[in-house]
Amino acid sequence: MMVFSAAYKRSSVPEVKYHRPPEKQASRHFCIYCLHILFILIFFFLFLLFFFFLFCFVFLHTKRSSRLICLLAAPFERLQALTGPLLRSQPGRVLDDKGGFSSRGPG
Repeated sequence: MMVFSAAYKRSSVPEVKYHRPPEKQASRHFCIYCLHILFILIFFFLFLLFFFFLFCFVFLHTKRSSRLICLLAAPFERLQALTGPLLRSQPGRVLDDKGGFSSRGPG
């Protein structure tokens, strides 16, 4: 068997490696660089998000920052004011005295 494989290797055509054209190789490298930049941006965004939540947890629980809490809560209050009438008009959902909704039927 060894003789057969050695003879086969000697008689076979030498192996020619395929080289990509430079423009295709450049586009591949560009793609890899874009993925690296994308991953860096994602991790940077997660890093900023972590510090934002840390800021909210540490500094927004003090008495002096209640004004900042009101500023952060304002968009949610506006959203609640916009969607409140829509939820009130749904049958089977009744607004109770605490501002929440209960599932009691009409009547």
